[in-house]
Amino acid sequence: MSLTPERWQEVLRLFDAASTLPHDEHEAFLARECGDSEILAEVRRMLTASSSEDFLEPPPLEEPAAGRDLGDFTLLHELGRGGMGVVYRALQRPLKRIVAVKVLPASFALAQRQVDRFLREARAAARLSHPNLVAVLTVGVEHGVRFFAMEFVDGHNLQDEILRLRSNLAADENDRAHLPSSHATDYFRSVAECVRQVADGLSYAHEHQVIHRDVKPSNLLLDAAGRVKLVDFGLARDEEQGSLSHSGDVLGTPHYMSPEQARAHKHKVDHRTDIYSLGVVLFELLTLQRPFEGKSSQEVIHNLLSCEPPRLRKLNPRVPRDLETICLTAMAKEPGDRYQNAAALRDDLQRFLSHEAIVARPPGAVRRLWRLARRHAVPLGAGVVLLSGAGGGAYWSARTIAADQRADERRLAVELDNVFDWAAVDDERLRDVRRALSRQEDDASPADRELFTRLEQRFLELKRSWSEEALARIERGKHARPAEEVGATDDSEVLSGFLLLTRALKVFPEDAELFRLVSIEVFYPRVSIRAQDEAGRELTGVASYRELDQGTGQPGPRVVIGPLPSESHTVRPGFYRFAVELEDGRFREFTRLLRRAEDLEPIVCTIKGTQDLFPGMRHIDGDVLRFRATPALDEFCPFLGIETPVAPFWIDEAEVSIAEYRRFLSQTGRPPPYEWQWLPADSLHDERPAAAVSWREAVAYAEWAGKRLVSHAEWELAARGPGGALFSRESSTVEDSYSGTVFGPNEPLAPADELFRRFLVHTTPVRAAEGLGRNGLYHMLGNVFEWTETLGFDLAQDDTTFVARPGVRLLLGSAWQARARGHTLATHRVWGPDRVDANAEHGFRCIRSESP
Repeated sequence: MSLTPERWQEVLRLFDAASTLPHDEHEAFLARECGDSEILAEVRRMLTASSSEDFLEPPPLEEPAAGRDLGDFTLLHELGRGGMGVVYRALQRPLKRIVAVKVLPASFALAQRQVDRFLREARAAARLSHPNLVAVLTVGVEHGVRFFAMEFVDGHNLQDEILRLRSNLAADENDRAHLPSSHATDYFRSVAECVRQVADGLSYAHEHQVIHRDVKPSNLLLDAAGRVKLVDFGLARDEEQGSLSHSGDVLGTPHYMSPEQARAHKHKVDHRTDIYSLGVVLFELLTLQRPFEGKSSQEVIHNLLSCEPPRLRKLNPRVPRDLETICLTAMAKEPGDRYQNAAALRDDLQRFLSHEAIVARPPGAVRRLWRLARRHAVPLGAGVVLLSGAGGGAYWSARTIAADQRADERRLAVELDNVFDWAAVDDERLRDVRRALSRQEDDASPADRELFTRLEQRFLELKRSWSEEALARIERGKHARPAEEVGATDDSEVLSGFLLLTRALKVFPEDAELFRLVSIEVFYPRVSIRAQDEAGRELTGVASYRELDQGTGQPGPRVVIGPLPSESHTVRPGFYRFAVELEDGRFREFTRLLRRAEDLEPIVCTIKGTQDLFPGMRHIDGDVLRFRATPALDEFCPFLGIETPVAPFWIDEAEVSIAEYRRFLSQTGRPPPYEWQWLPADSLHDERPAAAVSWREAVAYAEWAGKRLVSHAEWELAARGPGGALFSRESSTVEDSYSGTVFGPNEPLAPADELFRRFLVHTTPVRAAEGLGRNGLYHMLGNVFEWTETLGFDLAQDDTTFVARPGVRLLLGSAWQARARGHTLATHRVWGPDRVDANAEHGFRCIRSESP
């Protein structure tokens, strides 16, 4: 069937008039008003389609209830429904995986045409395997219920995203995949990438002779990684299987239909109908409005067929011109004016993302007039002469305007080419010239092409130099002083770097890397984590972390980073306990204080042997610390007066000995503590605690041993019990309640060599019987102070709040002078973590969490 523009206007007139009448009056009206059989058939097709009950809404469905088994699948709960079935979240029992199962309701199973269409959808989708198309896994029937299983996309659809954007709501932090705010700088790039993925999937489907015919936001799912997947091939046309549509069926959703779909010209509907529908999706994302609206399906179709869509940049002036051109080309009324395949649309979107010139060109004035004439044909004679005159005038007027615009753009380009230092040029002027370069004509003169090429190279150099200078300023500011020093950042230097990046983003708004740099994450540290065996072979597993409270050292919830190896994972500055978890259940822990944005030395976890063997450790059940609110003696602790839960753990029964630490030095090649030069050459002192080891050296030993240092709360629970006892055996102040060698004299401070000699005299072996106390642990009070992984702290000015001190670490347990100094298990000490801070009164023991 072929209708001229004036005959098509008559179809629309009759369709509009008949739509206002009751259904049973349609035929009488048409018989009275229309004598043209071809026009009459067209109007009847449109009326039939628009009055169908399932044109916009699906009919009531009868479906199996959740909890029922269908073949290998157990239906869990309903995900959604449409005219062709109900979709459930389901468990595939043999593989123990979650899938989506689409079920054909029993009421439809009686209609062979619906059954055939349902099976066609499954077969069409099953032939396709592409990352942007939802994969069909299997087809089945059980007790007369037909179903097929698809991959489950754990996310939401694009329609939900558009509704959020229309409401101007911020994306929830827990959303795993979403577009940024429509006001964000990178919004249009995100939209272009989203539609590019769909176009790539459609290109693949079209190459395999499958036309979707119902592309719309609700059929576009965003998975956890932000990838877009096209679903629901219920209206798909598979060229290999043929079509089930009756001649004249109107299939699809009115707001997203192509004109040829709305006209019900089956033989004219080809793969370009999907390109049109995807163009409508792009239009809606760019403007947050659909191009054609109406109070009824008939009105939507009428507007679609007889009206031009609103200008995108009138609805949203921020829309980039190239994206507007791409969208309008995809939405051309005539299929021949559109992109001729989805690959061409995909490639133009990629050119936009890569800041290259797109292939599509906006329609000129003459072309727009011709389109208008084709849709609104005027009578012959004087009307044709008038149209010709108007068209000729518009043609020359358009040519004049275009020539003037090119002349202005060339003048701007020449002026900019003569400027030596572009840093002094206004940002808007730079951006205008860049836009002009993107619109250069194919027929430009050789001189103009040379000019444009030269300017493009200078723009690339400008972006590179501004980016490098901005980052250099930020780095200088960030590293102005030591990382753990208060006020370590030079704010003015950092701000100048950010301002330069912001300026670069104004000139190059499409650059995603610049947008990433102009964010708070530039101050976030980056952590890499790997695991290997003793031969250096890479091990697989998962990396995770818990953020530690900087005041108490208590861990927060576990956050999974992802599979190993994990490279340059960004986290906020803070205090963290990272974990490496292998597939066989073994794990290791690593505590790090991350103070500023830099690539930290990678955490490389070397797993020894095939199983974890950690002799000499004691298990401590999880419990709740309930220390009294009123401090005893010199008790000074953030846990006073509050209830603090502590998870179960394993702790070394004794402090690390000199002999154990020597094995570590021998295997790693690290130097011994400076004070050990005064250690006698014999082995008589090998079982004494490894003293004069700095906090950083203690951390290195613990990680080498597959352990970590004990936290503040864990040490308190192991040594003092949940009630905060002051001594190792019982809560008492009598002298015989002391445990270990805590009877050394309280001598004055001495140089390092003298203090180390006192250590040799007054300490005892780490497993000396007299040191055994609570929980089977030795020397929790006495012998040496013990390092913890926890930051030091001070009391704030309000005398009630504790403030973390990142430059020091906490020690507990006192040393050999505990009794003489009046120390108890409640005694806390803070000390510097570095080699220069080493002290012969300090040792350590290690710990392992029961689970990461």
